[in-house]
Amino acid sequence: MRVLAIDGGGIRGLLPGVVLAELERLSGHATHELFDLIAGSSAGGLVACALAVPGDNKGARWSADEVTGLFEREGARIFRRTLGRSARTRFGFSRPRYSDETLNEVLFDYCGPVRLRDATTGLMICSYDVERRTPVRFNSWAAQQDAGHDRALWQVARATIAAPTYFAPMRLTPPGKHAPGSLIDGGIVAHNPALLAAIEGATMRPQEPVTIVSLGTGELNKRLRWEEASTWGAVRWARPMIDMFFDASSSIVQEQLHRMLGERNHRFQIPLTGCTEAMDDASPRNLAALRRNAELLIEQRHGELEKLAQDLSPERHTPTEGDRREHRDRRRLR
Repeated sequence: MRVLAIDGGGIRGLLPGVVLAELERLSGHATHELFDLIAGSSAGGLVACALAVPGDNKGARWSADEVTGLFEREGARIFRRTLGRSARTRFGFSRPRYSDETLNEVLFDYCGPVRLRDATTGLMICSYDVERRTPVRFNSWAAQQDAGHDRALWQVARATIAAPTYFAPMRLTPPGKHAPGSLIDGGIVAHNPALLAAIEGATMRPQEPVTIVSLGTGELNKRLRWEEASTWGAVRWARPMIDMFFDASSSIVQEQLHRMLGERNHRFQIPLTGCTEAMDDASPRNLAALRRNAELLIEQRHGELEKLAQDLSPERHTPTEGDRREHRDRRRLR
């Protein structure tokens, strides 16, 4: 069972896109052919949705390189903040910092009228319903079994990247038995969705071992000194608290996956250098720095990527009944 999980991180979603483009180049296969399940939260959910859009002849409409271009070409439009809007929103304190008009347009351009049930591989996207106060996981297999779970893929992508203070929540209509109410960023549920994805993969195919590739969006490394943090109140703590919550939960996820899967857990992450930590800095300088970080990560882990490209390829992966029987025997022995 081959599983891909992609973290959230706003414009830093560029990093996993670059890594996936290299994996596609090395393997000669589209991402949806390399993985049985793709999971994502926030920007990672956007990448996952775009990679699962079907194209001609059962292929993918977009390569990972083209999805990466989404951040480089459209980032400045999506995160465009005019002086007038800044004044009206009080710089994000009274209303969402950005309009979602351009965001919705970009998402529809990439996903079109495609439905969740039409995803080219298993797809799981995280979000959070603030009306019902409950986590939401959109998944393609539920959409295939029950039309009540099916949604336009661009709406699913919009729901998972509705980061509070940046964009307004996503309202899904029409309401129905399975229709969530008001949806916000999937990072609230799982900034790093790798553990959820691994469990889902093991549930879908309990007789097969799970291999997971987990892609981060860069480790934040700005230290908060006691001398300054000790004097902060609610306003000053608000933004760092969000970042620390995401970092801490992501680290715990990887610790647990390492214990569960050992060498079958592949985490690709790198400390950010030369770029800002902001999720909405789509300046040419910052985008170029993010790409350099991704290329450095590829250089550092190229041998592992080459091996993964071979191991994940459809030709090598397709298990025989003998493979499944051997795995069942090993599970009984354990």
